Amino acid sequence: CHDADTEAAAKGAVSGRFFNCGQTCTAIKRVFVDSRIYDSFIHRVQELVGKLVVGDGLKTGTDMGPLHTIRQRENVHSLVQGTVDNNQGTILAGGYIPDTPPYQYGNFYLPTILTDVDPDAPVMKEEVFGPVLPVSVFDTLSDAIEHANATRYGLGASIWTHDMRTINQAIQDLDAGIVWVNQHLRIPPEVPFGGMKSSGLGRENGRYALLHYLEEKTILIHP
Repeated sequence: CHDADTEAAAKGAVSGRFFNCGQTCTAIKRVFVDSRIYDSFIHRVQELVGKLVVGDGLKTGTDMGPLHTIRQRENVHSLVQGTVDNNQGTILAGGYIPDTPPYQYGNFYLPTILTDVDPDAPVMKEEVFGPVLPVSVFDTLSDAIEHANATRYGLGASIWTHDMRTINQAIQDLDAGIVWVNQHLRIPPEVPFGGMKSSGLGRENGRYALLHYLEEKTILIHP
């Protein structure tokens, strides 16, 4: 949102998207930014992504390694290319499969930023399980929440703002099993974890999760 700590939000978006090469179920998949801070946010994200060291994950200093499989890399690239080919987004960084040393030995895909992304673009509708950060602009909070909910997934979401009215509206209206405020990815083991819609059934962690391991039996007795 326009009143968010832009530095914290940019760092949160980069770490929440590119950690483990974007292969995390609760990773940041899409970012919606208020039009008033869109340019400054994008500029800072681009700076941070430009500093990421891509390479062998077993070597000290590496920030991001390769994707797990060739098929997954092809799927990620296909979603990016489909978005660009349909004029639904612009590549600001990355967006291609590198083939120069040392990237020829592994399923590498460079950290990718897509800007001015149409909310209906493939990278917004499908789950991109890889290092791609699509960023879209919004003018009202209601628009942002509507776009955020316009997907069959609903595992996690985050809102970045200091306005309690905005926070209250977001946590009520976002269709996600977990909603973070001014943070992303952290999941303490004592809280329930699970999603909505196509993002799974039931919950794990937390004391109420024990109920999901029980079977209810109904007994009807005529006096």
